[in-house]
Amino acid sequence: MERLGGRVISTVGFQFSSISKGETLYDTMKMVEAYADIAVIRHPVEGSSRIAAGAVKIPVINAGDGAGQHPTQAILDLYTIISEKGTLDGLKVAFIGDLKYGRTIHSLINLLRHYKVRLFLISPPELALPESYKKALQGYSLTLEETTDIKAVWDCDVAYVTRIQEERFPDHKEYERLKDLFKINKELILASKKETTVLHPLPRVNELSTDVDDLPNAAYFRQARYGVVSRMTLLCLSLGQDF
Repeated sequence: MERLGGRVISTVGFQFSSISKGETLYDTMKMVEAYADIAVIRHPVEGSSRIAAGAVKIPVINAGDGAGQHPTQAILDLYTIISEKGTLDGLKVAFIGDLKYGRTIHSLINLLRHYKVRLFLISPPELALPESYKKALQGYSLTLEETTDIKAVWDCDVAYVTRIQEERFPDHKEYERLKDLFKINKELILASKKETTVLHPLPRVNELSTDVDDLPNAAYFRQARYGVVSRMTLLCLSLGQDF
């Protein structure tokens, strides 16, 4: 927003806002509407952005709602794939890691269903893509394959890696059991039959080795840069700016 010449009114952390005193999200958004022309909300509760948008007349951008959706990330991810590969149709895209709680994956799959792609879902059964998202793909031209074999990435054009999110697990022991099951390193990527483009929404922990960073097809830092311009564009469009 500041790069576009605007100003930001920031509320970081509920403990520093009236929410800590019992204010509802509806009331919070009504107050935001009184001060701002547009609102960008990140909230730990799934579906909160929909509630926020319904409370006000100003544009509301969902910057992540719990384990639900992260549409702004999906937009930049789609742009990154097109920039790196030149197309979307015909690609094989692997999603690796936490497909159950990974909101970036949920949103990107919703966009990819409009293209002729093959999706490979690589995860432990406990972190598989929820059935509701699989059902939402029915009737579209993409195909879907599920596996626990990390070597499936060898036949893919894009590998979208996500961390196992400790904060999403109600049982810490389950997190400890699953966190190291899938790791992407240089050896794995170099063994690919294709020049597999590696993406990651970041931050990473140990699921993506730093020895991948110097590979030309490691695109996650370029992916982050694309996020700046794509979100600037989204702000402009939401405020009625014509390009």
